[in-house]
Amino acid sequence: MRCDELTELLPDYFQNALSAEARSTVEAHLHACADCAAQVSLWRRLGELPDEEPSPRLHRRFEAMLSAYEEGRGF
Repeated sequence: MRCDELTELLPDYFQNALSAEARSTVEAHLHACADCAAQVSLWRRLGELPDEEPSPRLHRRFEAMLSAYEEGRGF
């Protein structure tokens, strides 16, 4: 497997949507290719980051803009 082929399979790999054979092929490549293994490690760490919540100030600004939009549309 080439690195570009692995890159195309990563979304399905992370969602456990690959066949057993394809998953085995991906994992074999990851054991043999340090660059791809590092890329997968980075994506795993990024997936562990907590979701950022908007600040109260941002929420108020959004509500004000939505209200102004709705007034302009005659809601």
